[in-house]
Amino acid sequence: MYDLCMVCRANYPSSLQFSVLCRFVIDQTQSPSIKAKLAILQYAQRVIESMQSSEFAPTPETKLAVSRVVTWSTEPRSAPVREQARLVIFALFDLNSTEFSHMLWTLPKPFQVRDFIFQIFEIAFCFPEITHLLQSYNHT
Repeated sequence: MYDLCMVCRANYPSSLQFSVLCRFVIDQTQSPSIKAKLAILQYAQRVIESMQSSEFAPTPETKLAVSRVVTWSTEPRSAPVREQARLVIFALFDLNSTEFSHMLWTLPKPFQVRDFIFQIFEIAFCFPEITHLLQSYNHT
């Protein structure tokens, strides 16, 4: 699976990969296991980090996928999934902070976990060394 992801990453534009990831994440026929969620989130982070800020657009598909990632960031059964989901949220914010922030505030009420989002951004801005430690931990 890892090798297949590497081939995709090398041969397809990041924006297309991101779009396909969003469609997969919001597909109601899929119920990924904890391991699958972790793999999806790790791959998503790498794709997002390779994108240009202009490639991020808050489409309805993207909004639903971000809602799912926000939900996964509170996954009660797996700390690694929670951490990786938060790293994806950081990566999206780093990619295009203006568009991503605006999109967060336009999510449906059940997904507006504002205290959680403020907490994540507070950690990212007040303690950037923690964010870098989390990201370096994730890449090992």
